[in-house]
Amino acid sequence: MDQQLIKKRFEEIGEFPQFAEFPVESEQLDRFISYLLSLKGEQTVRINPLDFAQHADMDSATVLSIFIYGSKSGLFSFEWNFICPVCGGREHSYENLNQLEKTYYRCTLCDLDVEVVADSHLEISFTLRSDISGYMHDPFLSLDSYWAHNFSHSIIWPDPLREAFDSQQNLRFFSLDPGKKISLAFGQNRMKSWRMLSFDSHAICSIDMGDLKNTDRVEQVGLTHDAEGFTPGKIEFSSSKGKVDLVNNSDKTAGFIIGQPANEHFFNMLREHPPYFTPFVTGKMILNNQLFRELFLVDNLPDDLSMKIQDITLLFTDLKGATELYDKTGDIYAYRLVKKHFRILQKIVNTYNGGIVKTMGDAIVASFNDARSGLDAASAMVKEINAFNSTASNMDHSLGLKIGLHRGEVIAVKANQTLDYFDRL
Repeated sequence: MDQQLIKKRFEEIGEFPQFAEFPVESEQLDRFISYLLSLKGEQTVRINPLDFAQHADMDSATVLSIFIYGSKSGLFSFEWNFICPVCGGREHSYENLNQLEKTYYRCTLCDLDVEVVADSHLEISFTLRSDISGYMHDPFLSLDSYWAHNFSHSIIWPDPLREAFDSQQNLRFFSLDPGKKISLAFGQNRMKSWRMLSFDSHAICSIDMGDLKNTDRVEQVGLTHDAEGFTPGKIEFSSSKGKVDLVNNSDKTAGFIIGQPANEHFFNMLREHPPYFTPFVTGKMILNNQLFRELFLVDNLPDDLSMKIQDITLLFTDLKGATELYDKTGDIYAYRLVKKHFRILQKIVNTYNGGIVKTMGDAIVASFNDARSGLDAASAMVKEINAFNSTASNMDHSLGLKIGLHRGEVIAVKANQTLDYFDRL
């Protein structure tokens, strides 16, 4: 690991204009670097900031800020991972939201459609660049490597469930480079049905054997794999023995898993020991992060963005008597007061891990991850504005603040070159 480059890049984050508003104490930065340097190999890939914070004994908001700064400085790649809420499969991973192509995706393992929801199964992770970490990640070394690469690090499969999956008869894994072929034999153990899947193309091919009594004839079928999946998507042998000639026509190496369709034992284990997630940074959390919004957001928003957020809290403010204030004090003085009020509100929004969605005249709209944060921020705003008014030399120059809160489901969209939220009602 290139320790000197890591320390040099982190020293440079103090040069970001945002650092004055979002500072990181040197002691916290040193603690972050110390723990980062202790990571080895696979631990430097798709790092979960909340898990990192726990092991480094640091505040999670501070750790997330450092990862955001580190991504902007080129130390980390920033990844949006769409994960299946059932099995934890990482179906798609993008470096920015401009690559987002659809509002639904299909889980390869579960074979079901899943809606993109920013606050439940859109996972944010960070990977230390390989030229800095010295680790070259190879997902095709083994089934375990392939599995780890294609599943969220935050998903936990209880031992009985994982054992039920691994106990499949003749569970096989292999990889094929572009243009390479392989012949696969089926029917030797008298299993009637198989599933071949590739996480790389998010595709499944089902293979069904024919009459198990007919063991003399071996059928041979061609199967093509490319970026769009398998052709054909289903193979039905008439005899009980068959051979599949698979060719990888995609332009990348692809991995393949062959196993049996989920049986009753697996489903029983799934009901009794379902997978569960440990905490991770969600898409909603990063979209509500003001530092991220200032450093990355405009460049990362597709024009046709439409992303569901199931539970968000929006805070609305408005200055009471703003027109009278301008009339009494004059435009210049009143404008200065309004700017001071904006700085007070911005600092409070940052304190409660929220983001400023937009300003409208002397009003703001801010977003928070949960209702408690929004309510606490509103209370803090009232207290701080009252404290500000107590220092005013003329009570006619005091500010009155009106605040409203809304909690519910919204759609995140791109509007006027920034992120905005629309109610689904």
